[in-house]
Amino acid sequence: MTEIFDAESQIIGGLILFPEECAVALESLTKSSFESHYAADAFQQILDAHKDGKAFDAAIFISSITSLEVREYVLQAAKTFLTTANYDGYIESVKTGAGRRRVTKQIQDIAFNGKTVQKKGESVGTVVTDEQGYVSSTYTEYETDGTQG
Repeated sequence: MTEIFDAESQIIGGLILFPEECAVALESLTKSSFESHYAADAFQQILDAHKDGKAFDAAIFISSITSLEVREYVLQAAKTFLTTANYDGYIESVKTGAGRRRVTKQIQDIAFNGKTVQKKGESVGTVVTDEQGYVSSTYTEYETDGTQG
């Protein structure tokens, strides 16, 4: 389990066990903040439950989750939840991970100009160092059917 997935699990566990103390996550994060699709789905369902303004009951909420995988994820997150003491750190970790994913995607979009440049079984480009040790790279653009290989 990665550090980001662990932080995501701690956020979900905190929201289930200590909804009042951990409500700051509902204001700070969005579904897209989460790398794990189970955590993202659980977060959205918890957020929706809190938006209704009703008192939050963990047992009723967990039993209302229709996806068995998400329900098991939420139960495991609740079982492994450690403490609210580091909760702000978990939120920051998830925010940082989401930011990295966004930036990486933007860089990929810019670098490849939105075009598919991979072709299965062929080299995409080369990396070359010059006399001073500086690296430059080239890539070859292929006509494809729009799939990445």
